[in-house]
Amino acid sequence: MISIGKTSWRVHARKTGLRSIGARPRGADFKVNGEVVATVCPNGGGWRTWLKGWFWVAYSDEVEYKNTCNDTPYESMVLAKIAAKAYVLENWRGAK
Repeated sequence: MISIGKTSWRVHARKTGLRSIGARPRGADFKVNGEVVATVCPNGGGWRTWLKGWFWVAYSDEVEYKNTCNDTPYESMVLAKIAAKAYVLENWRGAK
């Protein structure tokens, strides 16, 4: 098994001022050794549309790009985070 180092999640900053009115739920970034490699975002939400679910995008030199926004949305942020982390750990191309 490849050791990829320290992993962590960081929730996106909340909107402030007038932008906070009707703001959609915050997403989160998945970091490996301080570098963002995947992001979990709400699909819809806010004042314009209903929250349809969650999706994730993996992007890094170390992981093959994948965007799940056109797939069936995840019911919760937790499920999307689990799927994104599993994808990154399974497809990590770091130093072997």
